Amino acid sequence: MSPRAPHQCSGCRTVSVPAGTRFCSACRPAQAARRGTTAQRGYGSQHQGRRKDWTRSVAAGLVDCRRCGERIKPGEPWDLGHDDVDRSRPSAPEHARQCNRRAAGHSAH
Repeated sequence: MSPRAPHQCSGCRTVSVPAGTRFCSACRPAQAARRGTTAQRGYGSQHQGRRKDWTRSVAAGLVDCRRCGERIKPGEPWDLGHDDVDRSRPSAPEHARQCNRRAAGHSAH
């Protein structure tokens, strides 16, 4: 697989930015302000505490993904997923890329 090439900034669409980034240094602060803080996005202290509570069980390979039902293997990336309809409802572990972030990407489009 070849390395990804630089591409245009997603904000101003004029500046070339390195692969793995979306915004140039001039557009990054405005994007961060639009995105909100971690607490505003639903990842505040309560969410962080819940994730900490799950960490030991997930690391031991004892937890099934809330979304797909498959076991989350030790060392596998995982997220503490939100309910798709009501983000205030209790969260549960999900596979990071193939379940949680894929679902978030689908709902955004």
